[in-house]
Parts: sequence; C-alpha cells; structure tokens
Amino acid sequence: MIELKDNFHHESKGIVIALEPPKTDIEMELDELVFLAKTLKVDTIKCFTQKLLKPHPKYYVGKGKLEQIAGFIKAESIEVVVFDGEVKPAQLRHISALLKNSTIVDKTHLILQIFMQRAKTRQAKMQVELAQYEYLLPRLTHYWTHHSKQRGGIGLKGPGETELETDKRIVRRKISLLRKRLKKIDSQTATQQQTRKTVPKMVLVGYTNVGKSSLMNQMTQADVLVKNQLFATLDSTVRRISTPETQFLLADTVGFIYKIPTALIESFHSTLSEVTQADVILHVIDMCAPDIEQRISVVNQILKQLNAVETLTCIVCNKLDLFLEQNKNFGVGEQDMIETFRNRYFPEEKRIFFISSTQKKNIDTLENYLLKLSREFYFA
Repeated sequence: MIELKDNFHHESKGIVIALEPPKTDIEMELDELVFLAKTLKVDTIKCFTQKLLKPHPKYYVGKGKLEQIAGFIKAESIEVVVFDGEVKPAQLRHISALLKNSTIVDKTHLILQIFMQRAKTRQAKMQVELAQYEYLLPRLTHYWTHHSKQRGGIGLKGPGETELETDKRIVRRKISLLRKRLKKIDSQTATQQQTRKTVPKMVLVGYTNVGKSSLMNQMTQADVLVKNQLFATLDSTVRRISTPETQFLLADTVGFIYKIPTALIESFHSTLSEVTQADVILHVIDMCAPDIEQRISVVNQILKQLNAVETLTCIVCNKLDLFLEQNKNFGVGEQDMIETFRNRYFPEEKRIFFISSTQKKNIDTLENYLLKLSREFYFA
C-alpha cells in the first residue's frame, strides 16, 4: 500500500511558492516556511510569490507563473517544491504534470514530516499517524499514479481500480481504528484530570521556539528537550510545583506557528486539551522576535480556536537578557527599556513578567506569583 513516508533523508535543493494577498506582508510566513523546510534538510534557494487573493483552482498560482517556475526548476535541478498553503488533490495532479519529477509538498505535509520525527509518546505517534492518513486519503490517486510513473517503463499500465479502492478501504479502517484508540486515551486522560482537579493547572503556550521548554526546565527541573528548531517538543509535559502551603501543575505544550493547518489542530486536540483544561495560561513571548506583533496575534487566534480566550492569562516576556543587550546603545536605563516595551505591546496588561529563562532572571518572581494564584484557587 502507498504510504506517506519521510522522503527527506538527505540535503535537497528546494524552492518555496507562496501567494501574496493584496496589502499583505508575507515576509514572516516565508521565513517560517524556509525554516520548516530547513528542518527537513531542504535548502531553499529561491522564493516565488504571486499577488493572488486565493489559490488558482488548478495550479495554485497562475499557469504562466507555474510554467516560469518549471523552467527554473529544470535549470537549477530543484528537487523539492514547497507550497505555503494546502494543495488540494485536483491541484496536485495539474501541478505534477507541469513540474514533472520534483517532490511537491505543502505546508501540512511539511509539518507532518516534522511531527513524525518529533513524536515520542504512544499518544503523539498515534495522533501523527491519524493526521497522516487523513491527509493521504483524498490524495491516494496521485500517489498511486506517481508511484507507477517511478516504476515506469514503456507499456506499463497504471494501478488497477481495484487496488486503489483496496488502499482506500485500508486507510479508512486505519483512520477509524486510530480514532477509537485515541478516544480511549482521551477518556483515560479525562479521568486522570478529574482526580487532580483540585490542583490548579498553569499551561505554557506561545509561538514555537520562544523558550517555553527552557522555562519549564528552570521552574520544575524537568528534562524537556531544548533546541533552536521548530516543534522541538511535540508531546505535552506536566510537572507539579509545590510548597508546604500550596501547589500547582505546570504543563508545556507544542509551539504554535503562523497559519497552522486546521486539520492538525483537530488531530492534536487531546494534546492541546492541556490548554482548554488550564486554570491559568502563561503566554510566553520572545522579546527579540522581529515580528513580535504577528506572533502574539497568531497565538491569540489559536487560543480563540481552542475556546480559551476567557481563561486567566499572564504574559511572560522571555529573553530579557538578549533584549537589554540589543538595546543597550540607545542611552536609556534597563527599566526604561522594559517600560517602553510594555507600553508598546501591552499597555493595558496587569499580569506581565519579564524574564530570562536561560539566565534564570526573575524566574522566582514568576513562580511566587503563580504560587500566590494557586492559593487563591484553593480558597476561592
């Protein structure tokens, strides 16, 4: 049976193709897409954009633009073509006909490949597998055709309709089985959450790579993987912080990204349920990110999708040491720099903390506040 396997085993030359709606700055999206590709050993040598409000129904970009791209691909021996949005099955057939032997992936496919590498727990692996099969099912015809072309030779026929339908039935059965297994895990998780309901839960959320895992490690002495890469931690981690007077649970979650595919949010609902079950959300922000406002907006949009916007939220501004170092030549004191940052991005925010997780700066202040909050939950 054809499966969605990891095709990124070696360094590859790639390009990125993105739509640029009118009056929209897509630099952040392009940078992120290039970073995603780099995570899978794809070296992006050029980004192609076209000003379109929505994807072309056949070619994603205009046919003329795609023909121009096809010429570049042939001239530069491009192996991987990455699209910024989801490529529909019908579009995939037309695009493949023009781009010939290049590996064509969209953002969802790219993220699934990364998730496949990052998943460690049984639950996360099952969630990735489910997302993969749901992505694969409507595209099976293309993968069968592509597979038979690779085998190719004159006179060879494509796969029979019976074989394709058999594959579709197998995928549907796998999807059904995985959903049942994940539902059982969700039920067990709900029971566990019920038993610890009296203990307040604080959950770290934020754009990917903002330092959530570093903060988690500093506050709980956990051993969560910390790397300068997207989705370094895919599985949620929960640890208990306690004093003789009170205690709370601290949970880390998968990082968010710009325009994360809705299907992935649905597939990872049980992991993201840590957010929906939270008593307090700690929105961690990278103070040095050049696109900080867009990142804040992305996280807020996803929290809205998870129906978590009404949850008590604290803003945790991380990488304070780097921020102060970058701004030291402006001739103002550290406190004035911090106040300028606060007034620019969070003028109305009362629950805001400025920390450095790597330098352990102000971590105790944040932790003491959370312990104070947990006591208020106990005696509410």
